Amino acid sequence: MGLAIRVEIPISEDYRALTRLLTHHKVGYLTFALPEERKIRPVLRNVPYELATDLIHKDLNEQGFSVETVHKMHSRAGRPFPLALLIIPNVPNARDIFKAKDLRVCGLTGVKVEPLH
Repeated sequence: MGLAIRVEIPISEDYRALTRLLTHHKVGYLTFALPEERKIRPVLRNVPYELATDLIHKDLNEQGFSVETVHKMHSRAGRPFPLALLIIPNVPNARDIFKAKDLRVCGLTGVKVEPLH
């Protein structure tokens, strides 16, 4: 069993400098994404599973939400859910999608937005 230490670096530039140094010296390390680099992952509820992900993606981008990817959600057994997971870069105003009260997706009403659990 090898030795390990835990280092928490509060400044992004210092974090990047340390990871470069460790990589240069071929020292193994584990890391987590910085908060500003993490993606926003809202879930759309009440979206028909049959609705194509590319249509959802196009519609939300036209509404001003910078969606990178849309994934349909299903059970482990493969049963479809009326849910769609969105992947949105953490840019200013990205969290505005959670404030959308009457979000319409491809003309559908009753779509709710919630954080991924």
